[in-house]
Amino acid sequence: MDADLFLQQFGQLAQGEGGIKKLRDVILQLAVCGKLVEQNPADEPSEMLLKNIEAERKKLAKAGKIKTPKLTPAISPAEIPFGLPKNWAWTRLGNIGSIFNGDSISASEKEREYTKKIQGYNYIATKDVDFVSRKINCTNGITIPFDNKGFKVAHKGAVFICAEGGSAGKKIAITEE
Repeated sequence: MDADLFLQQFGQLAQGEGGIKKLRDVILQLAVCGKLVEQNPADEPSEMLLKNIEAERKKLAKAGKIKTPKLTPAISPAEIPFGLPKNWAWTRLGNIGSIFNGDSISASEKEREYTKKIQGYNYIATKDVDFVSRKINCTNGITIPFDNKGFKVAHKGAVFICAEGGSAGKKIAITEE
């Protein structure tokens, strides 16, 4: 559907059964494909951005701030679901960031070990990520002592994506602390 036809049919689409959800899906798909707005020809090519990210990650690894990035396989033509605008490129998430699973704590362990009024890191569970607002409740009463090295620590601005259970891929948030 081209833009003019879409705009002509917008009202009918929105008012039909499940119309708002369908419109959201269309808008998201257009955005992901780079077709929602015109591309700025002055933007730096994605290949340059990816090279800069790779150089920065190597620098951080050398300084001991992150683990040495693992090599990921190139994206094969069979994996590409749609074409991209000029200056865009496909890459694997592991090439532009660090991906890791969090740590789970049983309910009895939470109560026994981590609900005391201690100084430490706030523990975040799937239930602490709000589905609608995408906000994280960091004040759930569970605190991991600073000296406990058995847990992963997310920095401010980290992206949380729930990857298991009924919330998988549905609960997403960005840390604010």
